[in-house]
Order: sequence, then C-alpha cells, then structure tokens
Amino acid sequence: MHAQNAGARRFFERLPALFGFGRGGSVEPVWWKRVESIRLFESLEGENMKIDLTGCRLALFAALLAAPFAYAAEGGAVKTETLLKTERSWDGELYKAYPAGQPELTMVRITIPPHTSLPWHSHPSPNAAYVVSGELTVESRDGKRQKHLRAGDTLAEMVGTQHRGVTGDKPVELLVFYAGASGVPLSVKAE
Repeated sequence: MHAQNAGARRFFERLPALFGFGRGGSVEPVWWKRVESIRLFESLEGENMKIDLTGCRLALFAALLAAPFAYAAEGGAVKTETLLKTERSWDGELYKAYPAGQPELTMVRITIPPHTSLPWHSHPSPNAAYVVSGELTVESRDGKRQKHLRAGDTLAEMVGTQHRGVTGDKPVELLVFYAGASGVPLSVKAE
C-alpha cells in the first residue's frame, strides 16, 4: 500500500468508533484494496489503466462526515411540525388541479401596512400563507365567508374566487407559497 494511503486507511479503520458504532474495530482490508485502484481495461498500447479515485475518495469522505448530521436529524434536536396539509381552501372548496405547464414554485414575503384593505383579487393556482406577525382578516367578495388570522396561523388560499385581506392596528407580514406554472400569474386583480 502506498504511504499516502496509510493515513486514510487508519482513518477508515477507526471510522466505526468515530460515529459511535462500537469500540473501534477494523474495516476489512479487502474493500480498501478494491477502492485503492480499479483496473478497467488494457489500452491500445497494452498497458493497464487505473482510475485515479481521488475524487471518489473525497466524495466518500464528505458523505461519511455528513453521517453524524443525518443521525442528529433522526433523534437530535431537529423537530418537524406540519403547519398545513389540506385538499381544500379556507372556504371549504376542494382544490381541483394545478395549472397546466411547467411547474413553478414561488415563495414571497408580503408586508402589509396597518389599516389596509388589499384590492379584490383571485389566484389561478393553489397557494398557502403563513402569518409571521400581525393580524389579518380575509373575506370573500360575496361577503359570505370571513376568517381572522393571527401570527402563527396558516391559510390555504381560495383558487378562482375573489377575496381580499384587511389588516388591523399593526402591520402584517406573510410568507406565501405558490404552486403554479411558468407564465401563470400569482394573483389577478378583480375588475
């Protein structure tokens, strides 16, 4: 084995202990010899060719270094909370379909001043809002539906139905995620 590979081999021999899999141990030297060089084929001149696996070793090394983070995600401090999962908009209507065409995801931050009524508008594709701060009342143009939202609330937006948002005494900050298609507007102002 080359002297430059001795350090790497020692690292891989100690790898199980580094990641908490037992108390040390040795990685079988057979696999290391296979990784060290691969004979592909004989060239036209009849010499054996070897692949330089420096890049492969670096990729393997990076993947192994990432392993503790993946492990931490499974049982560490990472927490996943579903904020919204629905097949219906806030007015109870089922979402029918996404717009035709190349899918395009958009996420926007919207800041609305206090005492503001947004213009009446509709959305051609499904979208969802998260209220970061402030309070907002959304209402349908026909006046039959209304919903009050506070910081931490989510809203599955109406599709194809005119509505608007009205802020209270404080500004409102929203994060809105649109699942649309290329060339399709995020919203359409009512006439």
